Amino acid sequence: MNKATLLSLFTHLFSSNTKSKFSTPSQNELSGNEFVIENLKQYGDSLIKPRKVNHWIYFKNELDRQNFIELIKKDGFTIEEESFNNDLDETPFILHISGTNKVDLHNANKFTALIESKAKKYNGDYDGWETSIEK
Repeated sequence: MNKATLLSLFTHLFSSNTKSKFSTPSQNELSGNEFVIENLKQYGDSLIKPRKVNHWIYFKNELDRQNFIELIKKDGFTIEEESFNNDLDETPFILHISGTNKVDLHNANKFTALIESKAKKYNGDYDGWETSIEK
């Protein structure tokens, strides 16, 4: 298992185990940012090098997802994949986007808040981000 995969697993474990501990999604996501960044540092990442950062957002319907796409593209994000999962009753319309960013806490909080606020505008659920380890 490579380090990027391991970090991805840590990110998803953290997200699924801590959501109920915080009072708002924003507080949860910011704490998730700190967790991911600390793991990047533990693997020797200086956080200085801009890199591709992947994000996942879930929507209740196709129209909300398409409206979000039009909005987020204006901020320079790339649409990686649109999919649908019948097993997700509440939010089966999945969107994977990416952007190139530095991943220090300031920048992570900034891109997280941007995506989360725009997702909420269209009833979306921002699931978080992951990236590679850069040395």
